[in-house]
Amino acid sequence: MDQNSKPSAIQALGEAVKSIRVAMLTTQEKEGGLRSRPMVCAGLDQDALWFITKEHTPKVAEAQEHQAVNIAFASPEKDMYLSVTGQAQVVHDRKLLQKLWSAELSRWFPQGVSDPDLALLRIDIRHTEQWNFA
Repeated sequence: MDQNSKPSAIQALGEAVKSIRVAMLTTQEKEGGLRSRPMVCAGLDQDALWFITKEHTPKVAEAQEHQAVNIAFASPEKDMYLSVTGQAQVVHDRKLLQKLWSAELSRWFPQGVSDPDLALLRIDIRHTEQWNFA
């Protein structure tokens, strides 16, 4: 992440995560194509976005092979758009998974936090861009 804009970028990202919640995660397929899918952002710290996912999925395999990913947040009603470029890594931490878990995730993971295939996808933030037209 650009160091001179880090505090304001994290603040904007925090606002996007709270208000938008579902972002589009883009990974690179084995053949080089790009693939995007919706993901609920489970958390944000100073250097990373956190997502909960099933470990044995194409997105996780793609993120492990090509760690560079993009996450896009869009809120047309608020004229707020944010793009995050980062490096993905799978994290196995059951305590953190339980801490980041929210009831809305049950829509995607009906077995809940006890699902043995759940893992965390950490996106280390490298760069953010924001557009506000309001």
